[in-house]
Amino acid sequence: MFHRDSIRLRNHDYRVGVYFITLVTYRRRRLFGSIQAGRMLLSAAGEVAHEQWQNVAHLRTHVLIDEFVVMPDHFHAIVWLRDDTTPYQFRRCSRLPGFTFRKFSGSQGPSLMTVVGSYKAGVSRYLRLFDGSLKAVWQRNYYERLIRSQEDLERCREYIRNNPKNWKG
Repeated sequence: MFHRDSIRLRNHDYRVGVYFITLVTYRRRRLFGSIQAGRMLLSAAGEVAHEQWQNVAHLRTHVLIDEFVVMPDHFHAIVWLRDDTTPYQFRRCSRLPGFTFRKFSGSQGPSLMTVVGSYKAGVSRYLRLFDGSLKAVWQRNYYERLIRSQEDLERCREYIRNNPKNWKG
């Protein structure tokens, strides 16, 4: 049986921290719109992706969304996560002794995987209502990077803001 190694940081607590994430559509299909004159023009599917991301923070009290952009075939965002005992803050790799993966919810706060998974599922569910032939919306997995400083945060914000202007698609 085929086994894929995880790309996640081993023993890292993904309930707390600031993350830059990238999600890619299945087979890089340009579902979410097009770039014209350096600006993203959202399709109906792109509007769904945009609205669903804005709902993430409304549905989860331990999540704060920052800069984000929906692109024709991918999505970039900065997301801040905290638990009940920790304010929103930059973290180094926060390793927990004896930590094992489990889904986090409730007062502990959701993990990054839970936030991304529910977002991807929500977008997929809505898009399938409009297009029953659409089987897969997203590629498996996603890219994430822990943001560790204000300077790093500003670089990520700038990258996201400039993504439509720099689109080579």
